[in-house]
Amino acid sequence: MLTLQAGLAQWAADLDAQVALAPNPALDWDGNTLHITRYSTQAPGAGLLLVAWTVRSDKGVNQWLRWQSPPLTTRAALQVARTQASQWARNPGDVQRQFEVAITPVEQWSVLTHRNGAWSVGATADSATPSTAPTPASGASAPIPPAPAPFDAVRLVLTLPPGSALGGTLTRDWMRGTLGPGR
Repeated sequence: MLTLQAGLAQWAADLDAQVALAPNPALDWDGNTLHITRYSTQAPGAGLLLVAWTVRSDKGVNQWLRWQSPPLTTRAALQVARTQASQWARNPGDVQRQFEVAITPVEQWSVLTHRNGAWSVGATADSATPSTAPTPASGASAPIPPAPAPFDAVRLVLTLPPGSALGGTLTRDWMRGTLGPGR
């Protein structure tokens, strides 16, 4: 039960520390893995982290897992970390497993995102944001598009196995702290 509490606290901390680095969204949910680009909690200037949350079967038991990259200081390093996190979620090697933490056994999980008054399943942050980047002139390099608009809220739904200290469905809602009245 303590690992579940610690995992939920880390989940909230990851969401609280999220940052969009154009053109990448702060959050990206593909239906299997939630990627979060976030500030590091180390010294200022330590770079960003990419964390990933997923459920994967390990020895016949579904585990809720978290993966974290080393500190990242360039866009190229962030792209490499995204690729590594996606590989880790599907079929991790020993190197990727060094960066994972098993939180708790679960039967299944889902992540819903909220924007503009509606919940969505499997949306990415940029799926509701039209591109506003102008087309570059001939021979000019393309400008970096703006960061996608953030989600207003994220809902985590974990189905915990029967017979454990906590069995059944656990729902955890997170809301962006900068939302004002009327939202």
